Amino acid sequence: MKPLKIKISAFGPYKNCIDIDFEMLGESGIFLITGDTGAGKTTIFDSISFALFGEVSGSNRPVPSVRSDFADNDTETFVELEFTHKNKKYKIRRNPAYERTKKRGEGTTKTSADASLEYDDKVISGTKNVDIKIEEILGINSKQFKQISMLAQGEFLKILFAESKDRTEIFRRIFDTDIYNQIAKRLADKTRIAKAELEQLKDYFAINSSNIVWKDGIQSVQPKDVNELFIQEILEKLQQEIKINSEQFEKCQEQISKQSDENSKMEKEITAQKDKNDKIDRCQKLQEEQKVLQEKQEDIKQKEILIQKSQEIINKILPKEDKKKEYVILDPKDFVTFINSLDTIKMKLLFRTLYSTGLRITELRNLKWTNFKKQSFFINKVMKSENSNRIVPIDNELNLLLKQFKKLCAQEDSFTNDSYIFFGKHFNKMIPQYLIRTTLEKHLDLCHLKRMTPHDFRHTYVSMLIHEGYDDTSIAELIGDSVLTVRTVYAHMLPSRRKDVMVVLDKSIPKNLISI
Repeated sequence: MKPLKIKISAFGPYKNCIDIDFEMLGESGIFLITGDTGAGKTTIFDSISFALFGEVSGSNRPVPSVRSDFADNDTETFVELEFTHKNKKYKIRRNPAYERTKKRGEGTTKTSADASLEYDDKVISGTKNVDIKIEEILGINSKQFKQISMLAQGEFLKILFAESKDRTEIFRRIFDTDIYNQIAKRLADKTRIAKAELEQLKDYFAINSSNIVWKDGIQSVQPKDVNELFIQEILEKLQQEIKINSEQFEKCQEQISKQSDENSKMEKEITAQKDKNDKIDRCQKLQEEQKVLQEKQEDIKQKEILIQKSQEIINKILPKEDKKKEYVILDPKDFVTFINSLDTIKMKLLFRTLYSTGLRITELRNLKWTNFKKQSFFINKVMKSENSNRIVPIDNELNLLLKQFKKLCAQEDSFTNDSYIFFGKHFNKMIPQYLIRTTLEKHLDLCHLKRMTPHDFRHTYVSMLIHEGYDDTSIAELIGDSVLTVRTVYAHMLPSRRKDVMVVLDKSIPKNLISI
């Protein structure tokens, strides 16, 4: 840690705010702070220690007393330190808890302790959070800092005036060597226990050595000679026994090594055969491609997650009978061509609605003017096989076109609010499904576009939402499909979310295609 600048305000003997720029000292490796007694030399070190750890450098200077007795009531007590550590620059500001005279009236008011740390365009606030981060950055705590970086004035005086017999204890406390005393004590205890166990072993040898059975080739020890033998002699005979067993073990190891060499040869032959296998080559290629993808880190991961979610949504929204079919996505340019080829306002508005709402063909045919409310369609359970309701938002242009179309239809005497929006021969008859399908096929052929079904408009709508970054839960709520197993009954869309959908539709769908 290298200090750069420090600002001290109403701290210790300093009445006002002072700035110390250590950078003015240049690149010198060492510098000296001198002055008369009471000039504030120790306060500089106290302020550095306080800024970093919230503690002063010596044990005889408590933190609550650091506010200057000479400071005015308007002067704030704080320390602000700029320093570098491992080529990074940090700025820390800390103030103690202190009481000062009230500006008005009698008595005192208390200022709470606080701290902040700035680095890498980040700001950490709160004394506890700053303390944790400083220890993480420097790798030491306040006690270790005092022992490594500075020896406080008060601690040095204790050493000077202490008796010889007490200095050892002082140094032990300053440099925190109590752990070594504990280690020495534990080693002494272990030595004592080991000696006791050794004596027990000697007694055990003396009592039970007559039970030892020696193999051929080793001079036997008669029971009567046991008490006359030293333990060392018994150990030598045991070592001979161990030597024989070791030789046998080495022979076994040689056999194992030979067998291992043979196994290695077999493994090499198997590996050589596997290298010729196309499947292994394919696996290695995929591993290399995976390694390249991993090197792209977060950008590729995010794209993979988006692709995965999109694929899951697409797979789940497909009807069971059409899972094997390749769906057609109608892009905006082809959609403009198709709409312009239609003959009637009703059919133009019908396919415009399919394109921008993702409704099922059954839901579209069952739409009545009573379902058209506040720039949205209310889809009830009567229109679907599932027992659920939902609100489908519509874009601004479609909302205006529907209102104009309603006014046009209302001119007929047979029109009511309960009439179908997309009617057949009469307002009280829904449009036949075959008419929608045949109209679609006819005009796709006229426009030289790829054949598609009415359901492909629903697939196009979902793909548009996925492209705009919508999550699968929101899409499931919009289209009313059981694409997510986490929900059995879909909740209505929140008003704020419906507004977002309308913004997406207004941006993505071509404008001014229909005139009423």
